Amino acid sequence: MQIIFRFATSQQKALKPGDKLLNKAYLDLLKSYKAGQPLENVKKIQSEFGETLTQRYKFGFTEEELQDVDTMIKKALSLNNSTLTELLAYRTNQAIRKYQRWPLDTASPGVKVAVLSERVIHNMMHMERNRVDYKASRALRKLIQQRRDAINYLRRREYHLYKQIIDEYGIIDQQFGNHHWLEHDHKMPQVSGRLDRIETNIGRYVAYNK
Repeated sequence: MQIIFRFATSQQKALKPGDKLLNKAYLDLLKSYKAGQPLENVKKIQSEFGETLTQRYKFGFTEEELQDVDTMIKKALSLNNSTLTELLAYRTNQAIRKYQRWPLDTASPGVKVAVLSERVIHNMMHMERNRVDYKASRALRKLIQQRRDAINYLRRREYHLYKQIIDEYGIIDQQFGNHHWLEHDHKMPQVSGRLDRIETNIGRYVAYNK
């Protein structure tokens, strides 16, 4: 019994922020947050979304469609009574609708980055509630790396959409290794003869044709 009690007290100490016994996995996650997406930005996104939960409904229903519906049914369909998994599904569907290029688009670069960002936010908030969940911390690190690869691809292909997404999700803009890339404005060139293959890789075109 004494051994079990010591183990329980050590786990409670490890959960206190700022304590020296804070587990290493969570500290590594905090470092990755600062390099990619700070935790403060994620909490701000979650708080702004939580303020509008009463105006959002499951299964794609809108406020206008539920005007003549009984109040109990509206409460049952409200996102206030939904689980965390349902909230993630709702936010993912909203992200797909916002960044899709055509009605059935679910795999374009912008959609992929937005969906991965929603999953990263969901797992980050899970880790804030369960800081000793080592399996979730490992999955979160893998998700962050997958999103970084997708962001780098999107930055090379569609720079303007890349800037829009990182501004919305509070992701840090990591600079290119080639700093000459950042010395010019990303403006659409007048002549588009060389941009048939990659229409949005406009920065290099402008830099090489000044």
